[in-house]
Amino acid sequence: MKTGRALGFVAAIAVGSLWLGGCSDNNCIECVDNEPPAVPAGVFSVTGDGRVTLYWNDVYQDDLAGYAVYRDDDADGFFDHLTDLAWDENYDLATNLHFYVDEDVINGHDYEYAVASFDAAGNESELSFETVVDTPRPEGFNVELFDIAVVPAYSGFDFSAHARVDGRLSFADIYVHAVDGVLHVRANRDDVLLQDYGSVMDDAGFVNLDVLSWAPLYGWSETGDVELILGHAYVVLIGASELDRHYAKFAVTACAASSVMIDWAYQMVPDLRELKAAPSTTVEGEQATAQVIRF
Repeated sequence: MKTGRALGFVAAIAVGSLWLGGCSDNNCIECVDNEPPAVPAGVFSVTGDGRVTLYWNDVYQDDLAGYAVYRDDDADGFFDHLTDLAWDENYDLATNLHFYVDEDVINGHDYEYAVASFDAAGNESELSFETVVDTPRPEGFNVELFDIAVVPAYSGFDFSAHARVDGRLSFADIYVHAVDGVLHVRANRDDVLLQDYGSVMDDAGFVNLDVLSWAPLYGWSETGDVELILGHAYVVLIGASELDRHYAKFAVTACAASSVMIDWAYQMVPDLRELKAAPSTTVEGEQATAQVIRF
């Protein structure tokens, strides 16, 4: 079900008179617009730390007034109305995409999103054919980890605590150490696996950890030890069983003689390999038929 709409930024259309039998220009009769605009397409999301950014394609229609964003918090089939955006609001000219940033989210909780469009007469389309499920997760930037032989208190990292820790302690997931003068990262326990994903540095020298969107199933280091390389991203598997297994990632953004700077992200949902939502995570081809609630 849908409830009525109240559009604060759409001017009311004054209709002089209505003729139920039809419309006549000669009699200055206005036509009643009951036709909703096209359904938004290409909906996808990007996961962040305490935020989800939703994107969708522009709808090219003369009487388009804007877009309505909906969210289902509990996977119960009810989409609550989040916000309305004007047709020219939150629009990226470079990509021809509209966007909405939802910061009213909790890390580790699943949220499902859909988008509708509406026109100046208040007609609203059905929900988008793509409904997006996203799980925000914590992340951090510019964390300096030191060689354990130089500054052991700041050599390790505990992803579940989102904190730099002493690499000599058992709750450290990884720690940095030098091998023949070259810095490496080592798994600190038997239930931690490591893998060098490869370079995520672009031609301009920018390290983009979001390139690594899903943790792999295979290819883990047999020694639990890999060399740290500037611009490379690394995947970390933490936990021995499906109930307590978590995935994390980090990238080396700067190197020094005895330390490295990393950006990192940690998936709080057990056994979920998704480290960044991407277009491939959308459910395509089936239009949302869930009930819609407006407040």
